[in-house]
Amino acid sequence: MKRPTVPKQQNIFRESSVPIRPSVLFLPLIILLAGLFFSWPAVGEEEPQQLPLAPDFSLKDLDGNRVALGDLLGRGPLLIDFWATWCKPCVKELPHLHDLYLKYRDRGFRVVAISEDSPRSLSKVKSFVAGNKYEFLVLLDENNTVQRKFNFRALPYTVLLDKDGHVIHSRVGYRPGDERVLEEKFLPLIEAQEAAREVSEQVSEPPADDGQEDQDTGDESETAEKERDQRNFVKKVKSEEARQVQAEERDE
Repeated sequence: MKRPTVPKQQNIFRESSVPIRPSVLFLPLIILLAGLFFSWPAVGEEEPQQLPLAPDFSLKDLDGNRVALGDLLGRGPLLIDFWATWCKPCVKELPHLHDLYLKYRDRGFRVVAISEDSPRSLSKVKSFVAGNKYEFLVLLDENNTVQRKFNFRALPYTVLLDKDGHVIHSRVGYRPGDERVLEEKFLPLIEAQEAAREVSEQVSEPPADDGQEDQDTGDESETAEKERDQRNFVKKVKSEEARQVQAEERDE
């Protein structure tokens, strides 16, 4: 009895193809992991964060003049303080903010106090500000529209902006000493602006006075001319002495 013959197994790969090796299968995964590794921040390195912009607003001051946020930006740091006459922590904080304003206003620092008084107590704002002799700008948020834009629920609420309107710092409430924290926040902004302004002024300084340069050139020319005349005089004297010597020799 003949043993059944087993058909020869066919090669499933064509001659023009190459079997996929395990290393080739994992190649896309390796490339992906390498990309993630090199794009990941180094240990201790923080990705730069874009500071948020304060929401724009427009309110009336105590004299009825409308003031927009854009009118207050551009000079230096801007401190916005939301307060009310009935808010005891607000009343305690405002004198310290006023002191900061008087201390740094000549260096570009500004303070804006936005009153959140209701229509019932709104009439007290002007007399309160006048009685305390506050010199910073006071605006009236009669309908609490700006309060809703900044999305806070308690007073006082303080926001520190840079000269371009980016929010640098914000906090709710007041405790004694908070004004020193604010000063530490905005003072570097003032110093950075002053340093940049100083560098800009040095770069744009006009060249040396041309008149002084011309005067220096004239002095040099005058000195050279005197030296040249002196040399000619010495030559003339020596030539005269030589002629006298020759004349004496002929007489002899």
